[in-house]
Amino acid sequence: TFKAVHVQRPEALSPNSMSVLPNCFPNFAGISLPETGGLINLSIGVPRNLFDEVPSELKSDDLEVVTKFFRENFKAFALSDEAYAELGKQWAGQRWNRTGMVHCNR
Repeated sequence: TFKAVHVQRPEALSPNSMSVLPNCFPNFAGISLPETGGLINLSIGVPRNLFDEVPSELKSDDLEVVTKFFRENFKAFALSDEAYAELGKQWAGQRWNRTGMVHCNR
């Protein structure tokens, strides 16, 4: 079970390489894929059998709650203020996915 967001690529990430994000939150794994236009597809998921253990902030549909959680707990790389805000908006505004297919280009 995962969510995917499209945000501005931080300087710390290569525009030509994927990044694997093991244990980016407890029980979660993630991947960052470069997109066109200076964006990344940031996909973060948890095994379905551990979904009940997901922090309530990540299940919230309140973009401020989600944004705050990412700012305080996501340590893989720093994002700009605008990217955190966009991440919170997209994350809070979508349902949890259960498919393995990822579309990198919008």
